[in-house]
Amino acid sequence: MMLRPVSARTAAVLALTLALTTACGQDSADGPDRAAASASPTTSGSGEALEGQDKISDEWPREIPLPAKYKILSASAPDGNFHLATVFAVSLEDVRATLAKFESDGFKKVRGTETGVGGIFQFKNDKWQVDLIIGFCDANGEPTSKDTGMYGVNYNIGPVE
Repeated sequence: MMLRPVSARTAAVLALTLALTTACGQDSADGPDRAAASASPTTSGSGEALEGQDKISDEWPREIPLPAKYKILSASAPDGNFHLATVFAVSLEDVRATLAKFESDGFKKVRGTETGVGGIFQFKNDKWQVDLIIGFCDANGEPTSKDTGMYGVNYNIGPVE
């Protein structure tokens, strides 16, 4: 069976998400804190060689909305302008509010439906392309097919293609 380019990209995004995402937590006291606490890559070599490397920001892009009351606890080390993160135990109300916030913040919805929660949603603006993979999770953040009332939201963020 041959996959269409969009299906192949979706499958690749899903595989990458499952392999590389890390957990985020809920913190109702502080509100969104968008600084990603990512590990700095280690390198060896002379100081002169290291000076020539491009500096990569490890900060979560401020224009990418997180569910209300959540903040990044850890995320993948950024690779250029690409970011991956997962938010666990998100309520249905917060999932819907986050999807609406993307559109109100000037992102155009490319994929996804308003009626169904779960599945793949894609948003784009002039700078970013955001793929959200939303599905049920249990209290430990493990994916499940049961309606637990809690969702995991996987963020795959990169520059617009």
